[in-house]
Amino acid sequence: MYDELALVVGKDMATGSFSKGVIDIDGKGVNDVDMSASNTIDLDNDLEEVSLKKQADSSTQTRSHRKRSHASMLDDTIFKDLSSHMGKIASAIQEASLHRTNFFSSLYEEVMKIEGFEESMLAFAFDHLNENEVLARSFMLKSDKLRKQWLDNFFYRNG
Repeated sequence: MYDELALVVGKDMATGSFSKGVIDIDGKGVNDVDMSASNTIDLDNDLEEVSLKKQADSSTQTRSHRKRSHASMLDDTIFKDLSSHMGKIASAIQEASLHRTNFFSSLYEEVMKIEGFEESMLAFAFDHLNENEVLARSFMLKSDKLRKQWLDNFFYRNG
């Protein structure tokens, strides 16, 4: 559904602090994902060094950093909502595409079942209706007698 989503969203990519990966949108951070053996922390690291670094990081945090953290949580919520809405849009596009396919399949069946015309002529009429959705919908609403009359007029006008 990439092409359909590209129509809705575009093909631009976010950069910098606005970019989010699939993991970020799902609400899982890097710490929530199972890491492979090559990406795990080396257990030979000095635990005291790691804890001292964490203490130094927490002591340098300022009040504005906490606000940014809260803002980033709001951003995550916004992106989760956006992701949810994008899923709904993708489903609606898929459903509309399926409905459209079913409509034109029904149109084909209705055109081809009308008697008194060659198959190639009916195929020509179907192609014309397929290109003009308004005419096609109008054709489908008509009774069998009016459909046959429409085809007579169509073939008379188009030789």
